[in-house]
Amino acid sequence: ALGALHPADNTLTPLGHQLALLPIEPRYGKALLCAASLGCLTPVALIMASLSAPRDPFGRGREAGASKRALDMTSDHMACIRAHAEWSASHASCEALGIHGPTMKDVDRTAKLLSREVVEVWGQGRSAHAQLDLHSCDMALVKACILIGAASQVMRLQPLDGREAKDGSRRWSLRWRSGGAKKVVESTLKPHGASLLADGRVPCKPGDFCVCYGVLRSARGTVALDVTLVSPLAVLLFGGSVGQNALDVVGERSGGEPTLVHVGGEVLSLDSADAS
Repeated sequence: ALGALHPADNTLTPLGHQLALLPIEPRYGKALLCAASLGCLTPVALIMASLSAPRDPFGRGREAGASKRALDMTSDHMACIRAHAEWSASHASCEALGIHGPTMKDVDRTAKLLSREVVEVWGQGRSAHAQLDLHSCDMALVKACILIGAASQVMRLQPLDGREAKDGSRRWSLRWRSGGAKKVVESTLKPHGASLLADGRVPCKPGDFCVCYGVLRSARGTVALDVTLVSPLAVLLFGGSVGQNALDVVGERSGGEPTLVHVGGEVLSLDSADAS
């Protein structure tokens, strides 16, 4: 699924050779290499460093979800980037941001190490680091890299009980289609209490896509840990192996009519410009 091995003989592809040189889990490494290619290495390195840390900077209590939502309403990962920016500029205390200071310090150190390693693997020397960060403020590109690193864990939102609360909020569950081309397994997960999706007031609707880093299975059920909401177009462009599990048919378009695309078992309508 990562494209690191040749299907015929399981030898390393050029991407596989690069991933083998990085001191991090291969799917995180792929996200980092894509970030270098798209010019947003530093923020993606920060996210991958936080995911690799022994402790989440926000912790795993329910108060963590509120802290993340105060920073970003679309992504647990974007919340980490924004918290780091505030922390590094000393604009807010760790307590105000809801983060653990020593953990964020370790994440910052690891992110810088990962960035240096990627620059070396990239083979352009450290002077090229600035070129690999030309678009670090473009959060759409950062989300694309997050998606590339966890394309096998793209999920769709659905109402947990089909009802809205009086304040318009809605509890969510996540539908996940996993497996290969021969066998697809469909699972229903709940957002972890520390995720921003644990609160039904996040601005999203049934059928929206998210990408998840971390699935926790226990006797009480299966939960999705850190999630980022992504657009249908981003899934189509950067979803990788999602094509086997979620993307079924691309309809023909003519005369500027919307393109119908079957994704995740449902039909999406993309306008002609996006389809092109």
